[in-house]
Amino acid sequence: MKDREYKDAWQELKVEMLKQLDIESERLKRAEKELEDNVYNSYIIGKISGQRVELINVLLTMTSLDNTNEFSNLLSDLGKSKMAHVYEHHMGGVYFSEDYDESLLETCEQCFDSDRYLGFAYSLPQLKDMLREESYAEDYIKEVCNKYIKFTEDKR
Repeated sequence: MKDREYKDAWQELKVEMLKQLDIESERLKRAEKELEDNVYNSYIIGKISGQRVELINVLLTMTSLDNTNEFSNLLSDLGKSKMAHVYEHHMGGVYFSEDYDESLLETCEQCFDSDRYLGFAYSLPQLKDMLREESYAEDYIKEVCNKYIKFTEDKR
């Protein structure tokens, strides 16, 4: 393949990925509008959101590789209402914050322990994976997912 053919293939791949992003965005809008409000359907919505995020990450990586800022505005497409910073309370339990807050990690003056930052959640499947990696029980993961759904709904 010649240099020009590589560039053309690269551009074609970007176009195809943008088309796929549009398809996933439309699927998400339809799902949010049509599905009943329950944990299973929230899981489906989270799955679609996760696929969108993966496409956006690939597109952002592609633009960094070819030194363009072509897709930097895609970050706003993530839908901030679905995002949450996830923390583990030092006395037990998981909670969410809209923004990362370093002060939440300060040492407790009574027990000298501190909360722990688990990461950033953008969808139910991603949150479930995060909690499974931390070895939480499936029943508790379901409970936390319900809290996540409520947290993200309250942000809208």
